[in-house]
Amino acid sequence: MPIMLDINRIAATTAPNLIRSVKMDDIGYWKELNKDNPISQHLSFDELDENMTGVCVIAFQYNLDYPELPEGCMSISPYYYYANKYYRHYSPLLNELALTGKIKILKDTHIKSLANLSGIGFYGKNSIIHNERFGSRFFMIALGLYEDTEWDKLNLETTDCGSCKLCVEACPTQALSQPYLLSRHQCLRHYMLTGIEMPEQYKPLMSDRLVGCDICQKACPKNIRQSEVDRMPDYDREVFEIERYMDNEGSGLNQMMPQLAEWIGKNYARANRVKEQCNNIYSNIKKG
Repeated sequence: MPIMLDINRIAATTAPNLIRSVKMDDIGYWKELNKDNPISQHLSFDELDENMTGVCVIAFQYNLDYPELPEGCMSISPYYYYANKYYRHYSPLLNELALTGKIKILKDTHIKSLANLSGIGFYGKNSIIHNERFGSRFFMIALGLYEDTEWDKLNLETTDCGSCKLCVEACPTQALSQPYLLSRHQCLRHYMLTGIEMPEQYKPLMSDRLVGCDICQKACPKNIRQSEVDRMPDYDREVFEIERYMDNEGSGLNQMMPQLAEWIGKNYARANRVKEQCNNIYSNIKKG
């Protein structure tokens, strides 16, 4: 059975999706053509080996609408809820498929570049990939292929934003002062995910958010179209009530992480990082 039939089947049972496949020769041509492009400098393609015929990129749509936040609770970007939900479904299926030797699950390759050159979408000035169908509301994975398939045409257009600067103007920290390039040390999401101490002037801008920002995405006109996916469920007060995290330390705090991980995944439900974020959120809630 052609490997793309298996990939399409797994994707179809996960979420509304777009799939594009591009052959290795085209990837090599794109890399050479863009070697001096600021967007694509210092990108890692080390996972791609000489035996691969090409790469498949899958974009899974999600819904960017936030549920109503109960008083005294912290919020999360819907991206993390859906990315975790989708991962729990497709991961075991793709791992099983990888055992056949027909695919390799790519973990370190620069997926935005693969998405752009494969035709999944274009770079926005917020450095996020978008397309006409999903806007920027999608989660991506990439697979190295070891057999031929029907390849998609190489996309050489980097962006379709034109003169629009709505995302740039919406960013509260001016992290998008260079269009298409995100300044990480000015990005709220960067501090939320890495656990690096957030500058004092940024902490009030974090508001009630545990992970994620989405301000630039909400400003993007590509996201006007209604999502094909239902909004994420309402917040579980037992999981998101801020004072529960403020009142616990050590083992008590650690025991709360599995419940939170069901919403955002184990990578982000880490006690020390969550505690630090909660301190900031608690201060913002009290001031508000």
